[in-house]
Amino acid sequence: MTAVQTKTVFITGASSGIGYATARLFQDKGWNVVATLRKPEQAEALAALPRVLCLPLDVNDRASIQAAVEKAIAHFGAIDVLVNVASMVGRVPLPLYSVYNASKWAVEGFTEGLVYELCPLGIGVKIIEPGAVNTAFFGRSADRDNRTGVSSYDQYAKAQFGVMDKTGPGGSSPEDAAKVIYKAANDSSNRLRYSVGADARMLLLARRLLPETLFRAMIRMSLSEKAFNSVGKLLYKS
Repeated sequence: MTAVQTKTVFITGASSGIGYATARLFQDKGWNVVATLRKPEQAEALAALPRVLCLPLDVNDRASIQAAVEKAIAHFGAIDVLVNVASMVGRVPLPLYSVYNASKWAVEGFTEGLVYELCPLGIGVKIIEPGAVNTAFFGRSADRDNRTGVSSYDQYAKAQFGVMDKTGPGGSSPEDAAKVIYKAANDSSNRLRYSVGADARMLLLARRLLPETLFRAMIRMSLSEKAFNSVGKLLYKS
């Protein structure tokens, strides 16, 4: 009887949030897990689990990326799945997050381009598009200090952030996102995109169906305090 080889998943940003939840889920499902993060010494809980290899990796440091990949292959023999999550804002940009929006649009374009490049090699590609997720993104990870000396945005930013800050705590959990990632990793179909959360599903559907002018008007309206307190109750936990 031929033994079934355990698959290996390589996860970036595994110190907390979606990355951490994904590492825990794949490990619980019997996978080998390569959990990469900038400070592996902070990953004691993950490192203590069987079949988990914690490695240092900084996405801005090419040498650390190469070293992590080589160590992962040397340890487990191969990498079957790479997890690098995009975001709903890769297709539904939000105000005051222009640079963040741009980075996620880049991930979307890069990943969709890989579909054509990797298909002949028998490698599948998936894009995960979470909406608001209750992680540190809405806390310590957010950098909103205005160091430009320009005050023109202050009033607008205060109002918009007041609404958007309510979405995170009421959004999906990291575990919800991890389940979608696990589903995508085990889906051999040609499906490319997988959304996470009611807000992502609704906004991505609206993006496909509505004319540009109506879609932008809907985004502006949805970010008002009045609209959020009514419609938002359908999309976010209280």
